[in-house]
Amino acid sequence: DRHLLSGQSVIDYGCGSGILAIAAARLGAGRVTGVDIDPQALTASRYNAEQNRASATFVGADETLPVPADVVVSATPIFAPRCCWGRGSLGQYSQANARRG
Repeated sequence: DRHLLSGQSVIDYGCGSGILAIAAARLGAGRVTGVDIDPQALTASRYNAEQNRASATFVGADETLPVPADVVVSATPIFAPRCCWGRGSLGQYSQANARRG
């Protein structure tokens, strides 16, 4: 929580059960979005967020992400080499974030 400022936007990429998105929401993040390719993970994340009274949105990886985000978290390794920038949502985020420094 010492690196998350109140109101910052967060993307949990590969959200699984939604635990990181839920934690971010409970710690005061503004817009929180969890992303996963597995429809069952999205269902579980939505249920877990509801049970924990956390305000978060969960979307499929093929949906448009709210970019740029202040913070991107992932419990799984993410690789976004320069060759992939501009392809898909993560590439768009990487490119936008690189411009900001």
